[in-house]
Amino acid sequence: MRVKNFHLGHTLESGQFFRYYKKDDWYYVTTGDHFFRVRQEEEILKKEGAPLRVVKRFLGLSQDYEHVLSSFEDPLIKNIQQQLHGLRLLEQNSWECLCAFICSSASNIPKITKNVNSLAQSFGVKKVLGNEVSYTFPRPGEMKDDEKIKSAGVGYRAAFLQALNKTITEDQLSQWPQLSYDALLEKLMSLHGVGEKIADCVALFAFQRFEAFPVDVWIQRIMEQHYTGPVRPWQVKGFAQSYFGRYAGYAQQFLYHDGRRKIFNSRVKLLR
Repeated sequence: MRVKNFHLGHTLESGQFFRYYKKDDWYYVTTGDHFFRVRQEEEILKKEGAPLRVVKRFLGLSQDYEHVLSSFEDPLIKNIQQQLHGLRLLEQNSWECLCAFICSSASNIPKITKNVNSLAQSFGVKKVLGNEVSYTFPRPGEMKDDEKIKSAGVGYRAAFLQALNKTITEDQLSQWPQLSYDALLEKLMSLHGVGEKIADCVALFAFQRFEAFPVDVWIQRIMEQHYTGPVRPWQVKGFAQSYFGRYAGYAQQFLYHDGRRKIFNSRVKLLR
C-alpha cells in the first residue's frame, strides 16, 4: 500500500513499543494476537501475516499527521520534525501496553523487550511466519502461574502483574476508550503499580490521548535543558501540556527519540 508522511523505522524504533525486531529489510512485529512483518520502500509499505486494517491501525496511518505537525510553532520541535519526519504514535493493544510499561519501571528497553517476550512465550500462543516464530501476548486473566511470571525476570514488578491479571477484564478495557483523558488517567492510576508516568504512557500509546505527556528521566533532562530549567516532573508535564497543546504527546515522542539518538551517536563517536 502507498503511505504518505510515514517512516517505519522512526516509528518502531522510537521507544514506544517493544515487541519487534529487524531482519534483512523486514520489521517483524508481534502485537496482541497478531504476528506480521512490514517493510518500507519510499512511499510503498509492504506487509505479510496480518490483515491490512490491523497493520494500518497499529501504525497510526489513519491519523491526520499534517494537522499534527502544523500545530507546533516551537523551533526545536519543528527542527526535530524535519529530522524524524514520519514518526507516528502507534495504536497499541491496551492490555499488552499496560503490562509492558509496568515492566518499564526502573528498567531499559532491551530488558523490557526481554521481559515482555518472556511473558508471551510462557503464556501466549505460538505464531509462525515463514521461518520466524513469535508468541501472542496473553489476554487479561491468562497469566495464572505466579512462578512463570517471576521467571520472566520482571523482579518486583511480578506482584503488580499478578494483581493486574486478577483485576482487569477485557470488558473493562473495552469501556476505557470512552473515558476522558482525566478519567482514564484516574482509572489507570488506581491500579496496583501504576503511577502517573506509566498511566500517561498507556493513555498516549494505547488510547491515543495525544495530550498526555509522560515524564521519565530522559524527558525530564531534555525539558530542563531546553525549556524549564530545574523543576519537578509534575511541573514539566504541566508546562508541556500548556505549551505544546493538544498534541503534547507527539512533541514528547519527537523529543524523546531525538534525545536517545543523540546520546547513542555520541557514544558511537567515542568508541571510534
